[in-house]
Order: sequence, then C-alpha cells, then structure tokens
Amino acid sequence: MELEIEVYSGNDAGRFYSLSGPGPFYAGTSSECDILFKDATISPIHGIFQGTGEGFLYIDNGSERGSFKEGERIQRAPLSGMTRLILGEVEIGVYVVPEGAVRREERIVFCKNCQRSVPLNDALASGHRPGEAAICNECIEGNQPSPGRVPGYELGEVIAQTPFSIRYKAREIESGQEKELDIFSPPGVTTRQTFERVVKDIETIAKLNHPLIYPPGVAGVAGDFCFRARDLLKGETLADRLGISADAGKQTEADKSNESPDEEKSGARIDSEEEIVRIARALAGALDAAHSAGIMHRDIHPRQVIFSPDGQVMLDGLGIAKHFQLASERSQESGLVLATEPAYLAPEQIRDPHNAGPCSDIYSLGAMIYRMIAGRPPFIADDEELLLEMIRIEPPPPISSGAAMIPETLDAVFTLALAKLPKDRPQTAADLVETLAQAYGFPPEL
Repeated sequence: MELEIEVYSGNDAGRFYSLSGPGPFYAGTSSECDILFKDATISPIHGIFQGTGEGFLYIDNGSERGSFKEGERIQRAPLSGMTRLILGEVEIGVYVVPEGAVRREERIVFCKNCQRSVPLNDALASGHRPGEAAICNECIEGNQPSPGRVPGYELGEVIAQTPFSIRYKAREIESGQEKELDIFSPPGVTTRQTFERVVKDIETIAKLNHPLIYPPGVAGVAGDFCFRARDLLKGETLADRLGISADAGKQTEADKSNESPDEEKSGARIDSEEEIVRIARALAGALDAAHSAGIMHRDIHPRQVIFSPDGQVMLDGLGIAKHFQLASERSQESGLVLATEPAYLAPEQIRDPHNAGPCSDIYSLGAMIYRMIAGRPPFIADDEELLLEMIRIEPPPPISSGAAMIPETLDAVFTLALAKLPKDRPQTAADLVETLAQAYGFPPEL
C-alpha cells in the first residue's frame, strides 16, 4: 500500500510525502511524526493514517483545532483515491495510490483543453493538483485570461475596489443575466494554488447554504487570478447605515478625505440596543457556522455586513482574505497586513498572519460592534503603521467614554472581546454576543 500527501497551505506548503505500507502514519508537530508540520494550528499528534483492506482510514487524535473533510469536522474518515483534508487550518491533499500504479515520476496526466500528455511532476509544478483536470503550459500561455477577459462573462463598469479585488458589473453570456463579478488578483500573490484554495473555500461556503451567510455565488480560476460571480446586491451594507464612504476601504476610517480623527469619533452609530443585539446575534450565528466548517474570515468590517430588502442580516466575504494574507509578498516583506479595513484587524494578525484563527474573527466582530455602538472603531490614526501599532500594543479606550448614553456595563464586554491574546477572548462569537446582550439586560437567546 502507498500513500502520498502534499501540503497545500501554511508554513509547510509544497512539502510532499510518499509513504509505503499499511502504517500507522502519524501527522503532527511532534518530531516523531511521519508527516511533520510546523503550523501552530496543528497538534503534536494531530491525526493518524491507518491502512485498511480497501485503502486508508484517517483518525483524528483528539486534536484541539480539529480535522475537516468537505467542510465538516470529522473524527474518522475512510480514504480512497484523492481526498482533501484540513488539519487545523492547514489544507492537504491525500492520494491513496491504487495497487499496481506506476511511480509518481513516471505518471502522466492529460490536458483538459487539447488532450496532450503532460508528465505529472510538470503539471504539479504548474499548479495542478492530483485528482483534478490539468492544463498544459501551451494552453496556459495561449489561452491566458486577463482581468479584462473572464470566460463566460462580459465585463462592464467597475463598481467597487479593495486590496483584494476589483468588482465589475458583468453579463453572464449564456443566460444574459446581470451579475457582480469580483476579480481577485492581490499584489504579491502569484501562485495558482493560492487562487484554487480561495475557490475551494468559496465552494465550501456555498455548500453550507446558511441563511445568515450571504450567498457566495460561483467561483473559478482563470490564468493568474480567480473570480467570483453572483447576483447583483439587493439591499444595503452596514457601512451604508453607518455613513462610511465607499472610499474608506482604501484607507483607515480616520483618514477619509476632508475628515479628521475628531470627526470620525462623532460618526454615525446605531442607537437602538435591540437592533445592535439583533445584528450582532445574526453575525455570530454566521461566523460560528463558518468556523465549524473550518472557514475563517480574517477581513470583517462594515461593508461585509449585508441587509436584505426585508431586513435579514447576513455576513459576506468569507473564505477570501485568509489565503491572500498568507501568500502576499507585500505582507511578508513590509510587515503590513493585506486587509480592506485595518482598523478591525486582531493583534495576532498584525504580528504574524499564520497565527490567526477563529478568535481573530471574534476580535474583529467585537471591534465592529464597538463601531456600531460608539460611532468610531476602537483605534484610529492617520497612518496605517501607527494604527497597527496601536492595535497591537495599546489597550482599547472604554467604550462608555466615546459617546453619551453608552452604559459602563459594556466596558467589560469589550475588554474581553478586544483582549490582546486570543485565549483571553470569548471562544465563540455566540459567547461574545450573549455577554453583550446580558450587559444590555436582554434575556439569553433560546
């Protein structure tokens, strides 16, 4: 029996293991493991691959951050053929080599466009993953889409732009329907594998079909970028309700045109305690569902909160920022984090994006709720580097000091939510929001 494992993400991305025999083979950070990781989200002995008569069985060894297959947390999973697993926050490809198969260096795959044979190792070097349709270098070079040309769509005007993407109004050629189409090609992100991971997370979110998560649409990789197409937005965002301008995403909130930090302190806020708790509970439900499926957000801010025409609150933007932040050469070289709104980043995201996890999203949710209540984010500065330093080091100002009529009982809520260390924060979004509701005097949500 033979097992091949390739690491797709994290500190060990690109590492390949070929293991012969029935095992057991141990995966984790312990030096005694057969599949060795350095990622902080992996336990010392995270999981075990055990040979069976029909393939292999993966067994989670009671790991802290869990193991996931097809978006669901697993304890045991039979493996055959090609399977993708997520251990902690690290994605791996597991290939159970069929009996009598030729060695990896002798295998070939066929281009999905022209049917040319391509050595497997060459295809892997071009971004192909085992078990997926390959494309040869000749077709890549001859049919390379560009950000102005996406297969199946006609692009129109630009309607939004972030550090991650450009959003177009587009027409789907086959149906004739109008869509919004995001093209993701962040600076410093160059590998096809990164774009494929983003597409995979978007597909996982779509499978969740959660009522509190804004439908992510369809996604694909085209050349040196990936894209997402979905129906045009109907409704408004939390940024709209708070009067945050469309340009705010390109800079810190305190650095808007013709505005000073003092003006930001007196920005629009939501006065109704019932509405604040309603919005917060909906976002917590969406975030905890995503975390249970192994999906992090990493870029929560008011433009990611959408209100449908009937008032339903939904969270948008899941599954996009993580892989771009980890892969961005800009982050690695400059120390600045690729983010739409830096004011909502957690301290550990600033120190090292590889160490960010579910509690980083909980910090960002807390910072955004703080913004809804106080009319300003916890930290503001005219310079991004100074802003990030404040988030990393300084304690947040008590929320009751920011505006009149904010009860002091909320100070303790945000002391916890905005704690510098993840272990000191609420461990789920629901825990954070129910603490907020209790501080306001509302009964627990049943």
